[in-house]
Amino acid sequence: FSHSIPDPTKCKPVMLRTYADHRLAMSFSLLRLAGYPVSLDQPSTVSKSFPGFFKEWHKLGIVFS
Repeated sequence: FSHSIPDPTKCKPVMLRTYADHRLAMSFSLLRLAGYPVSLDQPSTVSKSFPGFFKEWHKLGIVFS
């Protein structure tokens, strides 16, 4: 049994639901770092635990829309 990780350049963009959970939003954002075309339905939920989270991502050149 084996799994292969799909090439992020061949993946379609997807909107992920965070269910207003800052932990899910922060975890899902790692997919963007890996190059996958993801966006989050409620990115502002991270302000619950890390208000500057996306400012730090922006410093890396990664912008969430």
